[in-house]
Amino acid sequence: MERRSSTLSSRGRPRGVDAYRPGPGSIRWSTAPASVTAHVDAEQAVSFWMDQRVLLRRLRVHFLLLPLSEVAVLSDDRDPLPGTPREHWLVWQSLTKSAVTTRVPTDAGVLAGRLGLGRGAQGAAARAMLGELMAAIWQLRSV
Repeated sequence: MERRSSTLSSRGRPRGVDAYRPGPGSIRWSTAPASVTAHVDAEQAVSFWMDQRVLLRRLRVHFLLLPLSEVAVLSDDRDPLPGTPREHWLVWQSLTKSAVTTRVPTDAGVLAGRLGLGRGAQGAAARAMLGELMAAIWQLRSV
């Protein structure tokens, strides 16, 4: 993977210093995948984006992973969401602006279906992003 050293794009716009460009058509992360997985491993909330070329444009999808164990429950309930164990995470993405609770890591295909990601070009790209994200987390957990 090649790391961009400039903080400005070719159009002079700021971009994340840690944006990685693996190659044409590949998925690009806003930061190094190891940084995202380190937050997940430490059970810390993390927000980041991934993008991929879809047809003539790049599709950028923002993700938020929030461990429910870190949510302060200010009621008599033990769990932050009724019927959802504290070991689950809230996973939100910007393509359909939907969120679900799940264990992390989990099956990316099942998660994509629960998030309502379609079968079109954008849905396929978002599914690939989820697949790469979960694969990175599975790899970290298998070590």
